[in-house]
Formats: sequence, structure tokens, C-alpha cells
Amino acid sequence: MKRWARGLLIARRRRVLGIIPHVSWRAPSPSAAKESVARVDEAVRAVTVGGFGPPSRRTEYLVALFGAAGLSTRLYPGRQHRDIRTRIEQVTGSLPIAAAAEYIRQADWKHRMSNSD
Repeated sequence: MKRWARGLLIARRRRVLGIIPHVSWRAPSPSAAKESVARVDEAVRAVTVGGFGPPSRRTEYLVALFGAAGLSTRLYPGRQHRDIRTRIEQVTGSLPIAAAAEYIRQADWKHRMSNSD
């Protein structure tokens, strides 16, 4: 069982039944996870709700990558957050970096599904 700590995640690599490689990811502490969620929430709200002036390009990219990763329903579940999720989808669809990330994520998913048979 090996562990690597890099940035805000810890990768735990092991083998299932001694054969199949498996990697699980976790935050090093609950406070680090909460801090990351708070940063993403701040960026999303700056782009979707608006704030003091237009959001930075970096903030828009973060929101677009967040949307491309399919994480908007995890942080903003339910009907009360529908407008925020819609705005995330709009930002995601308008930036090429998000389109590239979405394409790679979908290609990876299709590859995994085709190899699971």
C-alpha cells in the first residue's frame, strides 16, 4: 500500500486481489476538502451570480473545468440550484478548454466501458 501526497489530494494505490490496480483519492484533512469546496463555490458564484465587476478569465476557466468534470450536481444538488447549474453549463459550453476537457472525459469513460466487458 503506497501513498503519495501532492497538493490537496492523497493518492492511495493498491492492488485488488493482488492483480488489479486501484487508485483511490482523498483530501489530506476535512478542512482541506472544505477549503477546496469553498474556493470553487466562490468562483462559481462570481461567474453565475455576479459580484464586483466581471469575473477574471481564470475564474471562468475554473468554473468551466468544474462543469466539464460533471461536478455541478454534486456541489449544487436540487431544484433550488437549477439556475446555477444552467449558468455553469453555459460557461462550460462557451470555452474551448472546457470542451477539450469534456471530450477527454467522455472518451475516457467510453474506453473504460468498452474494456469492462
